[in-house]
Amino acid sequence: VIIYSCSAHHAATNSGQFELGAFVPNMPAAMRQPPPETKEPLSEGEFLAALPAMNTTVVTLGVLWVLRNEPFDMRPLGCYPEQHFTEETPRRLIGAFQRRLAAISRRIRRRNAGLALPYTYLDPAHIENSVAI
Repeated sequence: VIIYSCSAHHAATNSGQFELGAFVPNMPAAMRQPPPETKEPLSEGEFLAALPAMNTTVVTLGVLWVLRNEPFDMRPLGCYPEQHFTEETPRRLIGAFQRRLAAISRRIRRRNAGLALPYTYLDPAHIENSVAI
């Protein structure tokens, strides 16, 4: 559960923030009006008046842009440059884990090959080994 929460779950819930939030009405970071108290539809003017101010929008988009970019020192899930384990059993298990991740990545890339909008957030090659930003 811990590895999943700090890797795949984090990637699934955070990697697409810019794509979702860049269109401000889709995911506004702030609202200038209180939420409606009834289920009555809002007019376009009421809706637009509730959206955040331009400066708030620009700051939000800047933060989302920074968060979406892969860090220069990104280590994909299963990549362990430091050799902490010298015993045969852990090394064998790490190798099996890395081979399984590579197979999953190939399968995801094949499925995405013909898609106009590929879903890459859960490709192990794009999932970081930790949630550090």
